[in-house]
Amino acid sequence: MLLIALVLWLVGWKDRVRDEAGVEHTGRIVREGGGEVVLRTETGERTLRVKDSGDLHRGMGGAIGNLARRPGPALLAILIQGMGLLLLQVRWGLFLRGADLPTSWPRVVRLGAMGLFFNQVLPAGALGGDVVKAYYAAREHPDRKHQAVVSVLADRGIGLFVICLVAAVAVLVAPSAEGIETARKVSLALLALTSLFLALLFTPPLRRALGLPALFARLPFARSWGKLGDAFATYGRRPGTVLAATLVSLLCHACMLGTFYWCGLALGLRIPAFALFVAIPVAQMVSAVPGLPAGWGVSDLAFFVLLPTAGVPAASAVALSFAFKIINLLLALPGGLLLAHQPGSHDPAAMARELAP
Repeated sequence: MLLIALVLWLVGWKDRVRDEAGVEHTGRIVREGGGEVVLRTETGERTLRVKDSGDLHRGMGGAIGNLARRPGPALLAILIQGMGLLLLQVRWGLFLRGADLPTSWPRVVRLGAMGLFFNQVLPAGALGGDVVKAYYAAREHPDRKHQAVVSVLADRGIGLFVICLVAAVAVLVAPSAEGIETARKVSLALLALTSLFLALLFTPPLRRALGLPALFARLPFARSWGKLGDAFATYGRRPGTVLAATLVSLLCHACMLGTFYWCGLALGLRIPAFALFVAIPVAQMVSAVPGLPAGWGVSDLAFFVLLPTAGVPAASAVALSFAFKIINLLLALPGGLLLAHQPGSHDPAAMARELAP
């Protein structure tokens, strides 16, 4: 909550205009152009002369107010994100089947919806939702608990890989500009790390070459580490499952970008390509910070810092972050209803302890 308050304080609610004499005025910017700005205040509209666009600072109030005037793009954003969240459950279902954990598609969607509710509403963030899915999948297959846990980890790993892949491709094809070289290095480094992570998960010969099995054998719960390694090896023998999950993940990512694009239009904002394909994916990665429902506060601060460097005004960047999370919150509410009718513990910590070796 403190981070959210900090972001709102930094952005401000009202628009601010500094005239050519250096005097600052607050209100609502109605229109601008030709070195003039029409500002609506409590006493009426005023026309102010400004030196350049740097003298204008848009607040959150104006950005959010645009949503009420453009319901069409907002509704389309909700529809696209709903499709993306459904595809997320399809991706996890592919990993379940690849691990020989037969689960009906309605059940996959039901468990995924409950996990989404934890992601968006309750403490523990994205990791809490992963624990919920692994817990209930393990309950349905008690003799294959490790495979259930691995299905969720593999699903999370592929999702992270695709985000890094899209960002890396975007910065490689982007024209040269200030800061682009740094973005390229960071994006390529993250792509290399996630690729290595997946290679280690799915390729037992690579793990043996690096001596990881011998290392894990000296750790506590060595037998469980071995079972997890065997479960990951299952996907290495089934590249079709991994490829299909990757393609579905690309569709999920496209839906996420489409949601942000239409949210931007609803806010009266046309998001630059660099912001859409690079800055937003990087900022979204921050939302996976453990312990924060949907990344509230931290991811909003990331949007506030990253998107203005890509040409998005700070107020619009934060409003965009808020709008996206509110859409996810609305779409997560059915998962809460399903969870209320699900027997057993709903405490992620207790679930994690039951999953532990």
